Amino acid sequence: MASSMSTNMILVLILLCAMAVNSIANFDHLPKEEETYLNFYLHYNFIGSNTTAVSIVKGPTNKPPFFGNIIVSDSPMTTGPRLESKLIGRGQGFSVGVSKENFNFLNTINLAFIQGSYKGSSLTIQLQTKGEVSVIGGTGRFRLARGFGNVKAASFPNSLKFNVFVLHASC
Repeated sequence: MASSMSTNMILVLILLCAMAVNSIANFDHLPKEEETYLNFYLHYNFIGSNTTAVSIVKGPTNKPPFFGNIIVSDSPMTTGPRLESKLIGRGQGFSVGVSKENFNFLNTINLAFIQGSYKGSSLTIQLQTKGEVSVIGGTGRFRLARGFGNVKAASFPNSLKFNVFVLHASC
């Protein structure tokens, strides 16, 4: 009696394993992927009546390299280097001074699109002061987003130019 019960348990386990392998191996249910290349500008203003970035925590010394400082931002995202360029969204995020030895901020920015074909979608990126942009997620048209890019100072003051490659679910 005990051996037939053991045999039944083994058969049930084999059946469950076969079902699990079959469901893992079936990739037909995964969404198709699409590539998107984005070029945009973020505009920062630290002073005046239209401030878009504010320091909310001062580090222990509040002087370079600004270790421990935290800045929050809600900055216009445009198609061109000038603030008057077409507004396509907002770059909303925070920056944290992460180095005791040199000027280096870790930045996480949620790009909220308010115009165009990506309206209502968002893309979340992460970067350090120097280095590549990492795409770490997205919503709407950018569901399942991942990717990379670069950022550099734009020709217009207080503006950053982003070039980003995104791989995401095709909606």
